[in-house]
Amino acid sequence: MPHTSRKKKAPHQRRFEAEDKDGWTTIVTTRHHRPPQSPPDGVPYSASTNTPNEYSLEQLRHDYQRHVTIWQASSCAKALAATLDQLHSTLPLGKIDACVCLGIGSPSDGPTRRATLYQLAALQTMLESLRERNKASSSTPIRTFFQDPAFTPHDTALLSSLSPPTTILSSPAAYAHITASTLLYAPHCERPVLFRALQASADPPAVVVCNDMAACVDGPLSASLATDEVANARAFLTASATAVQWPGFDEDGRAFNDLTVYVRRDGEGLER
Repeated sequence: MPHTSRKKKAPHQRRFEAEDKDGWTTIVTTRHHRPPQSPPDGVPYSASTNTPNEYSLEQLRHDYQRHVTIWQASSCAKALAATLDQLHSTLPLGKIDACVCLGIGSPSDGPTRRATLYQLAALQTMLESLRERNKASSSTPIRTFFQDPAFTPHDTALLSSLSPPTTILSSPAAYAHITASTLLYAPHCERPVLFRALQASADPPAVVVCNDMAACVDGPLSASLATDEVANARAFLTASATAVQWPGFDEDGRAFNDLTVYVRRDGEGLER
């Protein structure tokens, strides 16, 4: 009987988000699997996806609320609230009418899901603070737009259930909602996505939460960037009067590492 050979199937490759030492996110393709994180109570993880087996929407909602509880009890949350109070006393933050959240990752899938859940909890703290102060000056609600290709159907359902009005968009639709009255929330967002967002409007967003942009200008990271990227980062820093480092978060060291809150130049009085 003649010998026949069969082509071997190529090993399955997975894409996941990885953070460098400066906290910036990049997309990595690998044949190997990263170790799974700790699953929600009583839910076993799948070794191939780093996500819980048969992870239902109800379990995701429970997991999110558990992370919200941990976040709200943390010293980081209290320090952020104090920072927001100081911002409100020095800046016209009542003018913010929209929040655009970019590249936050999937809260139900992948190795950064735990950090994403904490980042979502922190975003709700910022939005609640803004909404509370908006009541005195405007009845217009703060619209929130989320954009990330990593979102799963469960993610979309969870995000849609958060404080309304919330809209989930496909790229590049979210960029059209970035204006001078926007809170841009982009923790550990990929640099090309963040730079595009910062140039989406003629005027910079009122408030931006992202990685430390100074590293793109005069830090070690600047050596790996294109000339126009360095120029864009420098222009952004020039337009920002205020830069406040995000408080430390002991419960998850990578959820907010290297993050900074930037405020546009028309507000003064807050020191870094």
